[in-house]
Amino acid sequence: MEKSVKMIAAATAALDYKRSNPGAGHDEVLKHIFSSTRSERDAESKIGMVAAASKAVEILNKNPGLKDKEVLRIVINEMPKMITSITSSDNMPIGKR
Repeated sequence: MEKSVKMIAAATAALDYKRSNPGAGHDEVLKHIFSSTRSERDAESKIGMVAAASKAVEILNKNPGLKDKEVLRIVINEMPKMITSITSSDNMPIGKR
């Protein structure tokens, strides 16, 4: 699956978890997302998924009245910057460069 699709899926899962567990903090939501990315072998995809999920929760926390579709639109608009940051060799673990 393409990296951007995985990122959108992770952001959607984060929003679903947050809506189902309104008292969940940012860390709890990310822990849930991180546990669901364990099977992902590609390090860049995994980092992107966690980054997109984190951004979605951050946006929702700052703007609780936004609908999921609006939050996802913002995340999607910021994805090119996230992907560029993730794929730069400076951000990759030493063994993956």
